[in-house]
Amino acid sequence: MTDLDLRFYYSAEELESASAYELAEFRAERLEALRQDYISARTAVMDLAKGQSVVRLTIAGKTIEYSQSDFATLRTLRDELLVELRQLLGTTANRVFRAKTSKGL
Repeated sequence: MTDLDLRFYYSAEELESASAYELAEFRAERLEALRQDYISARTAVMDLAKGQSVVRLTIAGKTIEYSQSDFATLRTLRDELLVELRQLLGTTANRVFRAKTSKGL
């Protein structure tokens, strides 16, 4: 994660006065929060795919309700969280080929 990425989550004053150790802590906090958000989104996608009619997802302190009609939106959110998580970890994305079945999975 670059300092530009950290500016999205922390104020300029926090970043300017932060030591290298504190910046590493900021990154670690963001990584853990992002990991939890991704796990929550992945679980919500699977619950909808299993036939649950409504799921609630809390990300960054906001709770959002998704229904079967929002399945594609929720999958996109999950994928975006995974991309951000991989960028933060410095890993490259693998090529993904999607096959769509009659149930949308």
